[in-house]
Amino acid sequence: MNERAGCEVSEKLEPSPVSIAATAASRMRGLLGTESCSETLFLIPCRGVHTYGMRYPIDVAFANGDGLVVAVRRGLEPNRRVMGGKAVMALEREHDPSRAWFKEGDRLALSIFREAKREGFR
Repeated sequence: MNERAGCEVSEKLEPSPVSIAATAASRMRGLLGTESCSETLFLIPCRGVHTYGMRYPIDVAFANGDGLVVAVRRGLEPNRRVMGGKAVMALEREHDPSRAWFKEGDRLALSIFREAKREGFR
């Protein structure tokens, strides 16, 4: 969801697969070690991210406990560290200047879909 109170949204975010990094080890690793990544990583809890050892720049959106985006960094180069202010969670993905990304004031909304493994389950 990409909406702002009282103003029209100029860019539409396309849905993308999201992986969740909820353990200390998975948050520390993040996107590290990937050549390229087509999905978005959701880090929780998270007050800051680093790009030490990364091979490409990333886009980061930090949000508070209400899902309000409080800080955004686009094209964060490798070997950097950035804090998200009052953030408690973050989304990060490989930087692509041609794709829309969050702006401060946006509100995060995540939808969870699971593939049915049992026959006849919908």
